[in-house]
Amino acid sequence: MIAVYIVRFFSNFALAAFYPFLSVWLLESTDMSAFKISIIVSIGIFMSRAGAIFLSTYVNKHDKRKSIWISIALLMLIVLAMAISNIIGAGSLFLWIPLSILWGVFVSVLTLAALAFIADRTSGQKQKDAFSYINISVNLSSGLGPATGAVMLAYNPILLPIIPIIALAIAIIFSMGIPPDKAEHKNTAKRKTKFNRAFVLLCFINFLTFMSYSQFFNIFPVYSNHFIDKKTIGLLFFISSIVITFTQMPMNKILKKMDAYKAVIIANLLSALGAILLISVESHALISCVMAVILISIAQVIYVPVYQTFAVKLFEGSSTYGLALLTLAWGLGEGFTVILGMHLIDQNIGYLSYWIGGIATLITIPVILASKNLLKMTGDQHL
Repeated sequence: MIAVYIVRFFSNFALAAFYPFLSVWLLESTDMSAFKISIIVSIGIFMSRAGAIFLSTYVNKHDKRKSIWISIALLMLIVLAMAISNIIGAGSLFLWIPLSILWGVFVSVLTLAALAFIADRTSGQKQKDAFSYINISVNLSSGLGPATGAVMLAYNPILLPIIPIIALAIAIIFSMGIPPDKAEHKNTAKRKTKFNRAFVLLCFINFLTFMSYSQFFNIFPVYSNHFIDKKTIGLLFFISSIVITFTQMPMNKILKKMDAYKAVIIANLLSALGAILLISVESHALISCVMAVILISIAQVIYVPVYQTFAVKLFEGSSTYGLALLTLAWGLGEGFTVILGMHLIDQNIGYLSYWIGGIATLITIPVILASKNLLKMTGDQHL
């Protein structure tokens, strides 16, 4: 299991060091408009969450270790193609959109295969802990990756793709240590209606939650570039990874005695407040920005493993499909937020993106309160 965590660290490091800066990278090296670039980036983000839907049957039926290997190898080739396209100054949407789609699909397959591998081999409290461990590895790399990418972007933008290529090469080496698994042959008969209703609700809540999450991880690197330097942006991502790394396990112990719906309410409240507080970057209030990052990061520590555990339980017998659909909702939330946020930035009213993201996430609170009993149908009232 440790090999899976290491692979997720380095594979996500590659994503985190490269994709948050793709907008800035393309703006500085091509003549494409901010709107065109927002389409390219948002499609990649959406497909990185939703792409596995198209290949979930394959992942479900075959050795997940092979899915991880193949995804990493193809991602290396895609990054190389992006680097070459950038060097020659290719600025056509007909080139970048397919590259972005392919990038997103195989990031999604890699993520799904790793999560499904854990879901198939664990259950109960061990499953929650396993999701928490993989969340730590992903979020530690989500902080170190942007910090490294920001430094490289400031030093020499042409060299930025080298970071994900090296990280993916390391990931594929460690993936050799992942044990093979057997194809999933669980009963996928028709589920009870109450589970379907609860799952739809979970996806809707997930969508709204990630509208505030995306404010920091996708919008902030572009918007804040007008007010603070790239190294400071990277430092804020590093702070996020440190907060998540050192709070995940202590938070798990606290949450074990708390109702799941209360935990999710708290998480969404923190995430919404953090997104709105990011507006303070306009006045160079770094302390407020740090506080916003801490709030968003702590919120993520809470809701990510909770949402993933709920998805597995609501799609019992087909964890692969449940996790794939959950990430679809995640991708819809992020993709929509990026298109809207980049448009608002292009119109010089980027601060509205933070308000919209924060308010959208706050809407989850009355939704959860009104549907408390439905959420408890997962059979896992306590974390």
